[in-house]
Amino acid sequence: MADKPQAGGGALLNLGGHGFDMARFVTGEELQVVSAVVNRQVHAGEVEDYALATLRTPSGILFHNEVGYTMPTWPANLTDGEKKVAGERLLLREIPEGAQLLAPDREEIIPQPEGWEAGYPRAVKEVLEAYGRGDPPPIPASECAHVVRLIFDSYRAAGVN
Repeated sequence: MADKPQAGGGALLNLGGHGFDMARFVTGEELQVVSAVVNRQVHAGEVEDYALATLRTPSGILFHNEVGYTMPTWPANLTDGEKKVAGERLLLREIPEGAQLLAPDREEIIPQPEGWEAGYPRAVKEVLEAYGRGDPPPIPASECAHVVRLIFDSYRAAGVN
């Protein structure tokens, strides 16, 4: 993943899009990059092994997209990402069992529904099934364009050409 001709890009390009997409989906708003940093220190590769981008929605919601190839178990565990949503009275974060809800008066594990498929395998399956039926993909290319803009805005904010 640190070799640009093989990987295409670093952690931000290869993994960051998922976080940007999630933020757009959850907030329903367009995001603007406020700041970003990238680093190549861990693996000293041609591309970044760590990136952090901070974004803001028009209504003021802040979103941090942090991705990297910095886990001690890398490359077997490819990413060190964490997904969570923090609000005034609640924190919701993804855990292997489902979701953990934390609030001042409540802590709860919400298990994944039986037979739940998440992430990349599910997305690929849905795209292939749509293609097999002759339907358009479930996520149009225009959504990808929004995410790519945020990735490259993040690179510019980090001073990377």
